[in-house]
Amino acid sequence: MTKLKQIKNLIFILFLAWNSHSQVQTYDPANVDLTLGPEFEFAPKHAVAKRVLGMNLSEIISVIKNGDIDPSQIEYKQLKKFAQKISEKCQECKLEMVEGKFSHLGLHTFRFIFPDGWFFSLEPDVLVVEVTSSPMLLSKENLYKERLQKYVFDSAKEVGLTINGHSNFMNRPAGHFNFGMWSAFGDSGKNFLRYFVDRANYPELSMGGFYKDYFNAPPLSVLKVEQRNKLKEIVSQLENSSGVSPSAVAKLIFDQVYTNTYFFDSKPYHFQSTGLKSAIKASGFDENDRPMEHRDHKMQESAEEFFQIGKLLKKRIEFLNTSKSPISYLALDKKSFSAKEVISAYYIFISEMNEDPESFKNLLLPKLRNVEPFAISVAGKTVDWNNAKEVAYIKENFNRLLVSSYFRERLVQAVVYAAPGESHIVANVMKDLNSFAVKKGLAGKDQKTLMALLTKIDSNQHPFKPKLPIIDSKVFRVLSCSQYY
Repeated sequence: MTKLKQIKNLIFILFLAWNSHSQVQTYDPANVDLTLGPEFEFAPKHAVAKRVLGMNLSEIISVIKNGDIDPSQIEYKQLKKFAQKISEKCQECKLEMVEGKFSHLGLHTFRFIFPDGWFFSLEPDVLVVEVTSSPMLLSKENLYKERLQKYVFDSAKEVGLTINGHSNFMNRPAGHFNFGMWSAFGDSGKNFLRYFVDRANYPELSMGGFYKDYFNAPPLSVLKVEQRNKLKEIVSQLENSSGVSPSAVAKLIFDQVYTNTYFFDSKPYHFQSTGLKSAIKASGFDENDRPMEHRDHKMQESAEEFFQIGKLLKKRIEFLNTSKSPISYLALDKKSFSAKEVISAYYIFISEMNEDPESFKNLLLPKLRNVEPFAISVAGKTVDWNNAKEVAYIKENFNRLLVSSYFRERLVQAVVYAAPGESHIVANVMKDLNSFAVKKGLAGKDQKTLMALLTKIDSNQHPFKPKLPIIDSKVFRVLSCSQYY
């Protein structure tokens, strides 16, 4: 080997090592650079019908009970067709056949490796061809977005595979979204717990917002009360801890909360809206940046949409990482939401980060995008206190006042700027808020949060001040919005 060739090889090896090392950068909780991983799923039209015709009764029963069935040659045929198209287009790619989770069935994984070491893989799964990749830094979006769009999304379309291939049976398939825990939370188990609880406090996102699939991705609000109570215990134990790692907290949730799922009899650790299986133990990933997954996002329509989810999660993680508020888990017990409730929760979720809800609406299920939210959830909108449904929504979401400063501020504005003819309604809502506090037995951090809210309402000037008797509750005594009582 010539010296020049040796030098070139050394430079290439150093470049690969630098690229691999650069996947995990120095950690800044207020400016995270997430490592991302996709799970794209493509299928031919009428995939379910074709697959079911090839199944025997025992296989069908297994699917119904446990969600368990292996892919077959039907999916593998589609994979090879997909891989052939990519090979024709990607001259710089090196194709390798590697071991995968179904290699024991003779169904191998096809891996396309780029000169810089990054790769994506095609693997057969039930009904679909699944596409995953090695980790991608969000800061390198432009590089990876171009590759994913050209070689994955465009190639799938060219061979007749779509994201709606099995829509004759269920919703559009899920687009399970993975991101590295260390890149998001560093060594802070508290920041991870805050994020996990925050997602659980917005079950609407998993129940008709970003997706809805109680089989594959049920939120905690539809599971057993014992599971929610266990998470409350974990929050109480750990909210003031500073030395616990994200993986240790994830293990507690994995072992103590993920004890049941909504539909299947097996794999409660797997069928959850926020997946932690790989966060506990994952091979093939950086030990310090194991992935967790959101299973409650619809399959992305493009590489652009995939990275838009990454941007949304980055903003949410930074928002929560820098929060000084206590961690409060609402333990919501709810099996369904109306479209209006879902879009309203989405508006609160986005607006409390000082972001425009319109900017992320394409991440929602299409049928939700033109639904009108309740006025209380929309920044700058005047609340009509004579609208009974609006008032009912406010009362039904008193819980949310404990965790959302945005929702608290919107209530302050709605009360302060209520018209004189609406004063009696406002007074009754404030009384109901008192009753809520007493009934819930609020104490500690939650009591302080609600007391601060009522004090703020009291301190604002208002064109009317009805002099009503002060409610003397066990929780608030004489503090409770005295101008309305």
